[in-house]
Amino acid sequence: MAAPAADSVRPAPTTSSAIRSTPGVIPILIGGETEELTDSFVGPIAVHAAESLRYTRFFASASAIDSKYGTSEVSLREAELKRAFNRVARELVLCIDSSKLEQQSTAAGFALEEVSVLITELAPTDPRLDAFRDLVELR
Repeated sequence: MAAPAADSVRPAPTTSSAIRSTPGVIPILIGGETEELTDSFVGPIAVHAAESLRYTRFFASASAIDSKYGTSEVSLREAELKRAFNRVARELVLCIDSSKLEQQSTAAGFALEEVSVLITELAPTDPRLDAFRDLVELR
């Protein structure tokens, strides 16, 4: 018997089309209005759709991350949608590039206590991650 396909729920049409050709992955678009700064779906339809499923892991990006204030996003609606996904996920994995470290954006996102793992392109031992070392698992 073939292994079941993995579902990938995507808040943006651009990432959905990028994974469409991945064998065994079925992209699910959540719908809603689009956030013009990020091209992600946002708003009440997107939030409702995100909360109607359950996730083992929520892999999230962020516009910025600060070791004191946590993550932040370009808009309140973007932050609201990511919080909706996280409410129904068992684990939050944050994937960001190092240019976003110790930065802040417009809307509050996640407190670092909510983040299980922080993934960047840096080696986990890189000194630029020192401020986060005792707060989250680094990979």
